[in-house]
Formats: sequence, C-alpha cells, structure tokens
Amino acid sequence: MKGLHFVNAKSQSLIGTGAASAFAASCLYLGGYQVIPLYVSSALLLALLIYGINNTDGTRAARRPYSFSAIMLAIFAAYCLATYQLSLLPNLSLLAAWVFMAMPLAYFATTVALRDERAWRYSLKLIQIVALGIMALGIVEFVLIRSRPFSIFLDFNVLAAFCNVFALPAIARLHDRVRADGFAVALRSRTAWFLCAASLCLAATASRGGHLSFLLGVAVLGVLLIRHDRRAWKTVAASLAIFVASLMLIVPFQHHASSLSRLTGITNDQSTQDRLEILRSTWRMVEDGPWYGSGLGTYKVRYLMFRSPGDSSSSGDLAHNDYLQVLAEGGPVLLGTLLLLAFGGVLAARRLWRSARNTAASPTFVEAAGLVGGLSCLFAHAAVNFIFYAMPLAMITGLYFGRLDNLRTDIPASAPRFEATPRSLRLLLSGLMLWLTTTVGLQGFYHVVRTGQCQLLMCQSLTRDENFLARFSALLAATQPSYLPARDWLADAYLATAYGVTDGGKRLEGARQAAKELSDLIRQFPALPTSYARLADLLVVQPEAATAIPVAERETPEALYAEGLRREPMDVQTRIKLATMLDMRGQHEPAFSLLFDDGMRWWKVAAFPDSGRSMLLKAAIPLALKLGRCKDAIEMAQGLNIFLPDDPLAKPIAHLGEREPPVSDGTPGCAAG
Repeated sequence: MKGLHFVNAKSQSLIGTGAASAFAASCLYLGGYQVIPLYVSSALLLALLIYGINNTDGTRAARRPYSFSAIMLAIFAAYCLATYQLSLLPNLSLLAAWVFMAMPLAYFATTVALRDERAWRYSLKLIQIVALGIMALGIVEFVLIRSRPFSIFLDFNVLAAFCNVFALPAIARLHDRVRADGFAVALRSRTAWFLCAASLCLAATASRGGHLSFLLGVAVLGVLLIRHDRRAWKTVAASLAIFVASLMLIVPFQHHASSLSRLTGITNDQSTQDRLEILRSTWRMVEDGPWYGSGLGTYKVRYLMFRSPGDSSSSGDLAHNDYLQVLAEGGPVLLGTLLLLAFGGVLAARRLWRSARNTAASPTFVEAAGLVGGLSCLFAHAAVNFIFYAMPLAMITGLYFGRLDNLRTDIPASAPRFEATPRSLRLLLSGLMLWLTTTVGLQGFYHVVRTGQCQLLMCQSLTRDENFLARFSALLAATQPSYLPARDWLADAYLATAYGVTDGGKRLEGARQAAKELSDLIRQFPALPTSYARLADLLVVQPEAATAIPVAERETPEALYAEGLRREPMDVQTRIKLATMLDMRGQHEPAFSLLFDDGMRWWKVAAFPDSGRSMLLKAAIPLALKLGRCKDAIEMAQGLNIFLPDDPLAKPIAHLGEREPPVSDGTPGCAAG
C-alpha cells in the first residue's frame, strides 16, 4: 500500500498477532475475566496504532481523508472518555468507556496499521481462527448439555451476534470462491466449513434476535451481490440452505424451545413480556435524567430503583436494547453518535448499490458487501439485545468500518484530509496509554493481587502481605477516589478493628474510622447501595461511631437500611434486617409487607437466588402467623418446601392447606393452629 514501509513478513506477523491477541483478550473480558483482559486488549490496540504511525513514510502521518465514520467515532471516543467523571460511579463508567473505546481504537488501527493488504489478510485470518475456536466450543457445549450454549461468554444472545458478524463476510468470500473455482469446489472449501460452523453455533443458540438479524443481514448482502452479479443468488440460496439445515440438525437434540416455536410465540411468551417490562423500567430511568444520563455502566446499579412490578425474571443487568440503554446512561449525545454511526453503515450500503454495476472493482465490492451485511446484523440485533456493550463485538464493528474506508476508491484527491505530525499523534496516544496503565492497568493488578488469582510467586507473596495491601489500597484510594474496591478494602480493615479487637478504645477508634469512610462513600457516591447497609450494621453494634459523621449527615440505622433498600430492593439481608427492626417496634404490618409483598411477591422473583428466597420466606412465615394471615403463611410454607423440602418450619404449616374446610386469613386461633 502506498505510503507504508512495514510490509515485510516480520511486521506482518507482529501486526497480525497483536490484532488477534487484542481480539482474544476482549473475548476473555466478556467471558467474565475481570479487568486485566480489558487493559491488555485496549493497550494492544493503542500499540498497533502507535506502531502504524511510526512506520508511515513522510513528514505527515495518517494523512487520511475525512470520512463520516471517522468523525463519528472520534466524537464517540472523546465523549466516552471526557464525560466519565460526571457519572454517578465514575470508575465504573471509566471501565465501560474503555469497552466502547474498542470500536474507535479498532477503526483507527485498521485505517493506519492494517492499510497494507497483506497485514489485513493475515490479521483477519488469525482473528477468524480465534472466532472459530469460540464457535466450536459453543457447538461442543450444546452437544454436551443439549441447551443453548454460551461458549466462553455470559449470554447466548451475544454468542448469536458473534456468529452473525463472522457468517456474513464468510458468505461474501464464498461467493468469490464460487466465481473463481465453481460451485462444487467452493462448497468443499475452508470458507464453506467456516460458514457451516457459524451456522451450527447460531442455530444452537435459538436466539430469535440472532436469527432474525442474520436473515436481515443476508437480505442486505443478497441484494447487493445480486445487483453486482446475477449469479450470486445461488450463493445466497446455498447459505440459507446451510442455515436451515443447521436448524433441522439441531432441533431434535434441543432440550429447550426451538427457534421456530419461539418465533411463532414471540407476541405472547413470557420472555417477550419480561423484556417489555425491562424496556418500561428503562424508559423511567431515561425520564429521570433525560439530558445527561447516569454514566456508562451504571444501568444495573440504578435499574432496581425503577424496576417495574411486572418484571419477575431479570436482575437488570442490561436493557436488551442498546439504543435505549445508551440513552439512559450516556444521554442523547452518545445515542445520537451511535445512531449516526449506524447511518454510516447505510451510507456504505448506498455507495455499494451505486457502484454495483462496476465489474472492474469486483473483489473489493464483494468484500465490502460482506462487511456491510455483518454491520447490518449488529445494528439490527442491538435493538433487541446487548451488542455494543460486548467488547469483541464493539472491536469487530470498528474493524469493519475501518476496512470499508480502506476499500473506498470514490474519494477525490481534492477532498479535505486530516493531517497530523507523527510526533503529535505519538504524544497523544502515549498519553492515552499512560492513562490507561495508571488507571485500568493498576486496578487490574490490584484485583489479581487482592483476590489471589495471580499464580506467580511474587503475586502470592504480595497477596499475603497485609502491609503491602494496606499501602496499595491507600495509594489507589488517594489517587483514584472513585475506585471502589480499594475504598472498600480500607473500610473493611476499619470494620475488622471495630468488630474484632478486644481493646475497647481501639475498637471504638476503628468504628469511628469506618463510619467516616462509609459516610464519605455515601456522600460521594449516593447511588451505591451497599454503603448504606454497612454503615447501618456498624451503628447498630457501635452507636458511638456516629460521632465521626458530620451532624448534618447523620441518619438512624433504620433510615440507612430503608435508603439502601430503596436503591437495591433485592438485597435480602437488608430487607430482613429492616423488617426485624419494624417488628421489634410493633410495626408488624409494614414489616410483613417488606418481606412478602412490597408491590410484588418478592419470594417469587426468579432473579433472587433460591437461598435468598428461602431466607425471605423463613422470616415472613412467623410474621404471617402472628398477624393471623394463615392463607399467606400456607402459600409461603408451600413455596419454602420447594427450596427446603425438610425444613421444620415449613412442613407442618404447608399441611394446613390440606384441611377441610380450607383455612382462610383472619381465622381466630390461626397462630395456635
């Protein structure tokens, strides 16, 4: 490629390995491997970008024409990184911002470091090998458990989108093989086998959103390919046949509802109703802060405050609609940028439609059509699931947009171009790398040391060194006050002194330090629900610790429990503690309402773990008997029998339901019976 001088085999291998490693690390982060993979993936993408700039000829680096995608992604990146301090929980928003940053970083790394054709092909090959391994693991998982696979991810819908984004470009490559070698040879090629693996994995997920977005992507790709080459209908038909055959192969072995049955019942099944309830709750969050949002990554923390009483299945991790969730977290500016980026995909499809008759550009046209088909899948699927919150999918989106811009040949030489000296770009990117290392990198190291996940001898020795952990926690708490794990470690250390030391003076001093730290957390991060309950627990045991809290901020334990419960209604321990306080004060009805109803039957909420539901029931049954509400007591005892079949409290009360005539609420002598 003109203007580059790093096209030798060593540089190609280095670039490809870096891109594939960044992609693999992003997949591990999505699989729940905490902060280190996020740091590794982001650092590798930044390093790729710096490497590409350093190896660009001339006094001007990255002398690139302005493109719609580049402008939108630059605004997107700047907004994510510049506004995290306005969040309710800044550090959580910083991590989420770097997840979103995978999109612009991958885009600019592609337009600079992967402009060379050989470097792009080699990088894409390695990324596809990683993707094939993940999809193969999903197929093996389905064979073993006969249920919807997650592979290394935490949700089968994400796995479905992952399959889609690789399947559509594979269809385009298959068409190239058909034209070059004929239909019979193409169907025996590695591209065809890759497409079969993606189709099987997609079929196994039984994701309605994944299947519908796949069909939409095939429709977009098919229209473009057939306009370019009328023989392409055979490739499109063969791809659909592979997908249908995959569905037919998977269905007999499924231990869950098939995709077809789920599609036919899409208007009235429980999953659809639950998602509608989630969307209603999310809209209430939007109305609470319509112009600025609450901060990226804060959805789960705030969701339970706005939870619809009809939502009985979700704990509010994600909204199942990226656009609405981005509006709730990032406000209209971030949503507008994301929608304009989707419009950039529409513009790319329009350009391809106009140039479809130009057979001279056939290879690049077919590749670009496959990329547009993959992007169509992602942006459509984002309306019903969480797509761009998945780091590997965000990274692939940036890669595809970058490759589409690299393939463009319609930009006139006189078009305005972005120009920056290599030194200024290196300074900017090095600053970003330093910031990433001193924030996310240090936090990742702190996490593995504190949790003992690092198996190196040095890490193991540091894990056992309480003095080192104390100094490290104090350093992070002072330099990054919004990094809550370090603040929590300090609070836990003070609480350990307050609860465990025999010396009365030291115990009181530890309690005061803990109360001050927890009250500071409440003042700085009022959206964090756990601090309220921890401070209330401390004040119940050590009332004198309240003297360390400013008078204007002092609250009773009951008020703290109530506020923590308002922000986290599914905190079972806090719910029981507050109900116990009310019961001891003679407020039996409010206490019973907290445990049994409070707007919904809490013990029936599927998002509660079974242990939490059984705790609620065991606390609520004696209150029901005390109030003479035998019918409710029997209902709860029968429910407790499900979780704890031999529980001595539940078994005899459950048998009351077998009496004739049936026991009803308010029956005299209910408690005695």
